[in-house]
Amino acid sequence: MKRSAKFTAVLLAFTILISIFSNVAAYAATGDFQIDSNGVLTKYNGSGGDVVIPDGVTAIGNGAFANKIDLISVIIPDGVTSIGDDAFSSDYSLTSATIPDSVTSIGKEAFQSCISLSSVTLGNGITSIGFDAFKGCSKLNRLTLPDSVTKIGGEAFDWSGLASINLPEGLTEIRSRTFRNTKLTSIRIPKSVTAIGDNAFSDCSSLENVTFAGTPETFGTDAFERTAWVQNYPSNFIVVGGILIATRGGLGNATIPETVRKINQNAFSGNLSLTGITIPEGVTEIGDNAFEYDTNLASVSLPDSMIKIGSNAFKETGLTSVTLPSHLVSLGGSVFSNCASLKSASIPASLQQLGDSTFYQCTSLENVQLTKGLKGIGSYAFGNCSSFKSFTLPDGLQTIGDRAFSYCNSLTKITLPDSVTSLGGSAFQGSSNLNNVTLSSGLTSINTLQSAGNRRPGICGRAPR
Repeated sequence: MKRSAKFTAVLLAFTILISIFSNVAAYAATGDFQIDSNGVLTKYNGSGGDVVIPDGVTAIGNGAFANKIDLISVIIPDGVTSIGDDAFSSDYSLTSATIPDSVTSIGKEAFQSCISLSSVTLGNGITSIGFDAFKGCSKLNRLTLPDSVTKIGGEAFDWSGLASINLPEGLTEIRSRTFRNTKLTSIRIPKSVTAIGDNAFSDCSSLENVTFAGTPETFGTDAFERTAWVQNYPSNFIVVGGILIATRGGLGNATIPETVRKINQNAFSGNLSLTGITIPEGVTEIGDNAFEYDTNLASVSLPDSMIKIGSNAFKETGLTSVTLPSHLVSLGGSVFSNCASLKSASIPASLQQLGDSTFYQCTSLENVQLTKGLKGIGSYAFGNCSSFKSFTLPDGLQTIGDRAFSYCNSLTKITLPDSVTSLGGSAFQGSSNLNNVTLSSGLTSINTLQSAGNRRPGICGRAPR
């Protein structure tokens, strides 16, 4: 009996010791992690290696594992719902990460510069991947995105080693530089994508095959610049669903294909080989900066179907004359600014507003035909047009913007029709030979502009005496 009692006591003591040591071991394991009262893992203090994050964690906080150069792998438990900004950034030895279905978002720069990261398993609950999330992960060769992903931040995979990735239906936008300078060889753009940002796939030199399930509404500048797809395209005009998104090669005097309905922003910008362009019927829009800096472009033929021309579309080109189409309703700012060779222009009755700086610094411009229907002339619209000698403003014109005719040094006479109700400040500033101005009888507002040493410049840039 005594032996039995003694044995029971020893067994109980041994059990207590095991329990104590077990608790100590458990405390040591979880002591590597700082976890707040909401379950957010705010800091990892361990020595790296292969890390399993403990159960009960609800989120990985910003920078929690950042710059842990000895971290090799990490397993994130089910129950974690988000990975914060910079969470694992610059963990140079991290080779793999397993992310469970419970995670819905990966923050910006979460795995940026993890140069050894070669394996990432994404759970089926992720909806968003943040800006720069995997940027610079040069060994990340392949990634499978779950169907739940609807948002990928700009530069998310920029300069990564990606050679293969799927884009799920439901993704609505591919943002600027998302896949720039990767090793992709092919990509399928899902029908749900409505916009592709600037340089989204630029410098993907191995990207040979691009397919579109639908037609995005907008393409950013140089979205596919310096890709094998563009270089090997069977035409000098790269066209997707009626949108001319880019050009290549020497163009000379070119005619745009009849399948085109819209010319994308920057599609021809900086092309010094382009000397003339014929745009066919059916094209309705020219995007911003489309022909900007094409300094050898001397002529353009615009179709009657054209209704919109974007800002800076023909800025600093070699055009000598231009006739805007009869159905044009929208003309962006600075469209023909700095066209030093432009001598004449014709504006249709369909256009109600000349944008700011439309013909700014067109120093050879002598003749502009404005028709009834024009309601407003924007600021600086004819600024520095130093060859103007006379100008006829149409009946129906209502507003003239600030400095609209400033420094038109050859202009001697101008008459404002009675329909003009508002005249911008310094509208004729610096027009040194203008000695005859007939103001509108309907004029109700003459704006003034503040300038250094000149409290009220008036319409000619001088304070009234």
